[in-house]
Amino acid sequence: MPTTLRCFTLACLLLVAACAGTADDDPLEDAAQALSTDCSTTRDVVCHGSPYDCSYAAKRCDPVPRALDRPSRTPEFPLAGSGHAVEDSFGNVLGHTTGTHVHLNWGQRRNLHDTPKVLAWAAATDAGAVTGWINVSAIAHDLSWMPSAEAPGPGGSTSTWHVVASNDAPYRDATGASLKVVASCGSGMNATDYLARNGHFNLIYNLPGYSDPPLGSGTIDVYPLAGAPAFLRAEAQLSVGRPLFDCSSGTPRATTKELRFLYGAVDAAPNRHGWIAEPNVAPGP
Repeated sequence: MPTTLRCFTLACLLLVAACAGTADDDPLEDAAQALSTDCSTTRDVVCHGSPYDCSYAAKRCDPVPRALDRPSRTPEFPLAGSGHAVEDSFGNVLGHTTGTHVHLNWGQRRNLHDTPKVLAWAAATDAGAVTGWINVSAIAHDLSWMPSAEAPGPGGSTSTWHVVASNDAPYRDATGASLKVVASCGSGMNATDYLARNGHFNLIYNLPGYSDPPLGSGTIDVYPLAGAPAFLRAEAQLSVGRPLFDCSSGTPRATTKELRFLYGAVDAAPNRHGWIAEPNVAPGP
């Protein structure tokens, strides 16, 4: 059994991601947990059966997979003005911010258009709630304390897959509601949240459904389906299936279904590695 990540906190905070709006609001993160007020000590890193499925090396105060804004001591990072572009990982604009704050996914940094970016989660924009890249300069507070967290590349051979528009029907119960990736009937944590929708698909840092500790499946990249970008599957990592639960009766019931994930990278610089739900891809170029 992996080492248990314990709460050293005045209170443990559980934030469940929920669906909102018509744009990609990224409810892929299962749970955010603030373990303490300690922003000095790094959390223990726990892996679940794979060196590519691990918790974040964030500080204990960070509500992973989100980050904690140090000055306000909340997950809300103030914006410097309004109307900031939020982009997908190819630099396509998803919307422009209309709110005063954003939540940031911990450790997610990259350059687009030669400009440093951080990943804003479910940001309020003129296109609805979207998750994507926003300029570091758009954040009113200093972010120099936050490192870059990238999932490791396993090396070895790859196989080429192509992105497809996934079918979510197999991942819904008899009432049409999504099956869950955890044994809970609370909001969020839906299997269908991991499938392509609104013209985009996501890569995630780690897999959903664990409780010791809950990893918080943080989005690391958002790509368009248009053009069917290639996915380079890392053959060194076997596919992993996560069990699904039916809540049509009001209580979670284990099913015989699972949602499988593949590890690899979209074939586009800088080839950042992560997990993708298998229904989002098909073998071959």
